[in-house]
Amino acid sequence: PVEPNRLVRKGDVLFKIDPTPYELSVRSLEAQLANSSASSRELDEQLAGSVGKVAESKGAILQADSKVREVQSKLDLAHTRVGQNRELVKTGAGDRFALERAETDVRELEAQLDNARSMAVQARAAQTQASASERQIRQRMSGKFNDEYAPVAQIRAQLESAKWELSQTTVFAPTTGYAINVQLRPGSMTTAFPVTPAMTFVEETYQVIALFQQNELHQVEPGNEAEFTLNTYPGRIIKATVDSIVWAQ
Repeated sequence: PVEPNRLVRKGDVLFKIDPTPYELSVRSLEAQLANSSASSRELDEQLAGSVGKVAESKGAILQADSKVREVQSKLDLAHTRVGQNRELVKTGAGDRFALERAETDVRELEAQLDNARSMAVQARAAQTQASASERQIRQRMSGKFNDEYAPVAQIRAQLESAKWELSQTTVFAPTTGYAINVQLRPGSMTTAFPVTPAMTFVEETYQVIALFQQNELHQVEPGNEAEFTLNTYPGRIIKATVDSIVWAQ
């Protein structure tokens, strides 16, 4: 929109670059960020589930071990009763039916004991699996940056960079001045590498640089009043103030 050699105010648009590829990059990274954030939340849920399974398996182990001890006690008592009934049967003072019933109780309790031990083994296996799953998830979550899941932080940084690049597709006047040597035309290419500048921008404010011999310069200080003339303004004396001195040439 800028016209060459016309006054441009600070903040006016000098030129615009087609933002389409930059907008697509931003949208793509926004989608990646949403997906990565969802994965992060999913890991949190998986970790909570694994921790819960570890606690559940520990409870199952305690319950199974308690059941094993309970059945073992009953089985020991049942073996004692079998022995007692056998002695009574041998002496003729016992009941054969009572012996058979005691032996049946022993077989039933042995089956219950095997089942309880199997449940304890299964509970310990479940605890091992749940603990391994928890360690694996914690390892995946260990890479964090500023309390954020590392892949999320990385994509967020890429998104911020893409948004910055998108903002650079509109170039504004840095200050009030003139755009000269405007080379851009609709459809032409431009680059940040200044081999082929899009235009030259000249500020409205300016400085006059004067050169002095060293034996004169030592009497000049910043703040001194100054007067000078220009050949393009014959007969005119221009008032000025010394801004600064560069002690080198």
